[in-house]
Amino acid sequence: MLLRFFRIVRKNLQALVKIWGAIVFISIYFYSLPVANGENMERNKILRDLANMSQKKEWKVLSGGDWSDTDFEEKITIVTFDGRIMTARPKFLEKRPGWKIRGKWLSCAGSKIAFWWTNLGVIEPPAVYSELYVMDVDGSNLKKICDVSVGNFISWSPTGDKIAFTKFLGHTEGTQIPRRSGSLLVIDLRTNKISTIIDSGVFDITSQAWSPDGRKIVFTTVESREGIERADEIRIIDVNQKTIKTIGTGWQATWSPDGHWIAYQRHGLGDYYIFNPKNDAQDLLIKNKASLTGALIRRRGPVVGPLIWSPDSHYLLYERTIPFIDAEGNWPHIMHLESKREVKLPTPTLSDISPAGSWGGRTQ
Repeated sequence: MLLRFFRIVRKNLQALVKIWGAIVFISIYFYSLPVANGENMERNKILRDLANMSQKKEWKVLSGGDWSDTDFEEKITIVTFDGRIMTARPKFLEKRPGWKIRGKWLSCAGSKIAFWWTNLGVIEPPAVYSELYVMDVDGSNLKKICDVSVGNFISWSPTGDKIAFTKFLGHTEGTQIPRRSGSLLVIDLRTNKISTIIDSGVFDITSQAWSPDGRKIVFTTVESREGIERADEIRIIDVNQKTIKTIGTGWQATWSPDGHWIAYQRHGLGDYYIFNPKNDAQDLLIKNKASLTGALIRRRGPVVGPLIWSPDSHYLLYERTIPFIDAEGNWPHIMHLESKREVKLPTPTLSDISPAGSWGGRTQ
């Protein structure tokens, strides 16, 4: 008798669970329809605007580079928002075993690419094993600019006549592992003169970006001494006067081309803020916390990497993780700054954009 009672309860419980599951699924589906339709309309509008602007002002996006970059025999992909794909291969670059292209960066005008030609496979590195090159976006007019120990982050000045870069301090004692970048330098492409902006043995320097007037550089410092807790700080330095101003804790700072804002991220997968360098005002831009609704309905995870400004400062390009879909990994998104509307970019044209990329083109 008791066994029969439990069988009836279990049978009814299974039915109730199925009914409840169906109700939840239907509710989520119908709730998501207006959200999806609204997002599709907004996405199509933003993408149409971007396509028109991209064609009119010759906007280009160059995928960023890192330690896993392919060598010079592989194509450097440049995409535009009107669906065009261009490839650039450094012409007449000498092939060397173990050397790789890394740190690719598009000039503000979108006409040239700077990159490091770096020896990553050596056991005993020579005195010079990074070479800075500049070329046109089609791979022509390749020119070697300078040699350094190990070059790192690259940033073009707004006028295109200078490049700021960082270099590694050397190797960790007893290993062939490079330490992070401890020096911030600027090279004048007209004279090939290199000026040291900061030379620090105390903190590492990463992710620098120029102000639109070319007078200042925003960068991140990371304490690297033993016994000191990691503390990333966003700082601004006057290139000529060498005065430094600290904005606050964070990293991956980028300066809008119109000069009004500096976008940066708080520690880890922290929130993204925009900072006004004229009055020190700050505004929360992206609340970087994944919600269950966002994950299930909108399939949006946290934003990763820096925010890349459009040439007119009206849009931001970045990547979001895709929850529950490991095969897709991260996906590029665009935000309209004024409305803070966000759209996921379509495939396949724009799916190769990495967050550490650069965006260039005319503003007029």
